[in-house]
Amino acid sequence: MPAKKTRGVLLPAEHGSWGMIAEPLLLGLLIGPTLGGFCLAVVSFCGFLLRTPALRLLRARRVRHPDPEGQRVRRFVFITGLTGAIFLFIALLWVPPTAFLPFLYAAPLVMWTLWKQDQGHTRTLAPELAAAIALASPTAAIVIAGGHARGLAWLLAGLLALKSVSAILFVRCQIRRYTGGVHRRDEMIFLHAAIPSALLVLEAPPGAVVLFLLLALRAGVWSFLPVKSPKHVGWTEIAVSLLFVSWLARAV
Repeated sequence: MPAKKTRGVLLPAEHGSWGMIAEPLLLGLLIGPTLGGFCLAVVSFCGFLLRTPALRLLRARRVRHPDPEGQRVRRFVFITGLTGAIFLFIALLWVPPTAFLPFLYAAPLVMWTLWKQDQGHTRTLAPELAAAIALASPTAAIVIAGGHARGLAWLLAGLLALKSVSAILFVRCQIRRYTGGVHRRDEMIFLHAAIPSALLVLEAPPGAVVLFLLLALRAGVWSFLPVKSPKHVGWTEIAVSLLFVSWLARAV
């Protein structure tokens, strides 16, 4: 299947969604690099890959219309689901039960997000924010599987969720500036500035506070510069996310 046809049929078409799943897996494995953590990362990634084809199959079944790509989609779902199940079985043998709690807590957000996306609300703000918060859960699971304290695991997941939410608001602002839509730049900058202040009050690690201060500075400066293209915004955000994760792993 050609690459362009694969995107949106088997794989997510949004650049941002790939960054949102890569960040928690990378951060978790940097903090707790264990076999059990790796298995949980594979399970999480397989679940991420199943979203697009599974929704496609559900829609085709509901409208009772044959999907020309149905056979390939079902084969992809079977292979990906089987891979996830194998690594889940291995994880059950290696990680403590508490490592699965983050997935349990994130399940309501995941189900609500999938329901909204199945209804066609793929680009609205609320499902994007819910998905961003839910996708931070693998970080906590992998860190707990690595033998670290649950307090550290939830701290990292919370910081990553904050980063993802702020990134979504920044990217939406930049794209709407490019297209000439209502961008709400002032509100976006205010929220970026409020995060490090809140982290100071909550006595978060100094390195994390500095990270969010830099993100707030970036949001304040870049949101007044010309936007080259939506694709440029997306790839730049992925690069910023990788830098954020690598710094945060050293800061805590």
